[in-house]
Order: sequence, then structure tokens, then C-alpha cells
Amino acid sequence: MVSAASPVKCGRVVFDLGGDSATLVSATPDGGRRMRVWSQDVWIRVDFVVGTATTSVFVT
Repeated sequence: MVSAASPVKCGRVVFDLGGDSATLVSATPDGGRRMRVWSQDVWIRVDFVVGTATTSVFVT
């Protein structure tokens, strides 16, 4: 597995990426933001939310 860190607008997400899999290691919202996580067998979605604005990170 390889760890991949992705700083994005409103937070930071870290995934462990394998040849045919991915695992969410951590997701940290910036101050004043909320975070939501969804996952299925073939994808993971992390949302950072402030007010009505949402920044989404997907791994498939």
C-alpha cells in the first residue's frame, strides 16, 4: 500500500492506496468546517462542508 495525502479546499484527506483497494486513513476538516464520509465497495467519498458549500474528495 501507498499512502496518498491530498490537501484540498477546506481540509486534508489521507488514503492508503493498494493495487485494487483503498482505505481512508484520516480526514481533517479546517476550522469551522464539518466532515461527512460515505463508502461503498468501489468508492469512498469525503465531504468538507461550510454553510451551503461542499468540497468533495472521491477515491474509486
